[in-house]
Amino acid sequence: MHDMAYDPVRDEIVVPQFFAFAILTFAGNANGNVAPIRKIMGPQTQLNNPHAVSIDPIHGEYFVPGREEDWRVLVFPREADGDVAPIRILEVDAEPGRVGVDPVRNLVVVSGGNRLRIYDRTATGKATPRGVITIPASLGRSNTGLMRINPDNGMIFVG
Repeated sequence: MHDMAYDPVRDEIVVPQFFAFAILTFAGNANGNVAPIRKIMGPQTQLNNPHAVSIDPIHGEYFVPGREEDWRVLVFPREADGDVAPIRILEVDAEPGRVGVDPVRNLVVVSGGNRLRIYDRTATGKATPRGVITIPASLGRSNTGLMRINPDNGMIFVG
């Protein structure tokens, strides 16, 4: 499953394109076969089959988790267009399933395996998580692939 995102500040829909190695941004009222208003695509982006994207609408950033051996989260400015390098790269210790952003508390949560790793929103490189939440095996499947954050109350939802 590929996770797209909605930017309520700009009324834009942001879609990862797995096989095109791209992140496409469409107007919120797009209908039918329309071209994206912006696309992040090319070798400088370092995108490798992106499967998800999250938006920090307050700070205007896109967070894109890596795949397979690419255990990184690439961060791009909202206005990025074309073959642009990420403004930050966060290296994590497991394949990132999804990324959630809490702009109110300045946190980014990276899911992977049976853990949620919580970082400062502006973390870069091999940063140490501020905290780690482990999902008990007794709850069943130990995959935190689906995740959302509610910035209003700081709750993290994992499915």
